[in-house]
Amino acid sequence: MKRKTLAAIAALTTGVGAALASGFGTGDPLAEYDTINRINLVDITQHARTTFARADLDKNNALDVDEFASLTVVKAELARLNGYVAIELDDGPRLITVAVEAFSSLGRGERLLIDTVARSKFYSITGGADLMKEDQYVGERMASFVDADRNRDGDLIKAELERFVALGANISTAGV
Repeated sequence: MKRKTLAAIAALTTGVGAALASGFGTGDPLAEYDTINRINLVDITQHARTTFARADLDKNNALDVDEFASLTVVKAELARLNGYVAIELDDGPRLITVAVEAFSSLGRGERLLIDTVARSKFYSITGGADLMKEDQYVGERMASFVDADRNRDGDLIKAELERFVALGANISTAGV
């Protein structure tokens, strides 16, 4: 994995995620932004499109395997460090809290495992192609939404929401 790509995605992933992780403002990002306890497929689709655009570092309207794997590792790292993930919606960023097993950075082995799984997932989504298009990325996030929506009511709440976050970042959470 290219360190330059990972560093760039760390600064860009989900837009507000990295900024929130730094604790700008009052130093307590949870106090500055609303947490959400329910999200629907429309919101996830919007967020997936925004995330895709920010992760597409070379602006070629596609993600390569390094961009996708880096995005996945950074999402996992931010979730583990902070206990939440940031979601950008039309009316601004929102936070989803995650019951992580431990507030800490990922170990080298965990990072490597998440990277390896993400690369395999990339080729599964793209059918072995070298580039992932936006509709493929959004489709994958929508499929994760459907998988997480255990009661099939069209909204993710509580454990469903945590499952969705965990699927996106390839992490384990205490509540899933």
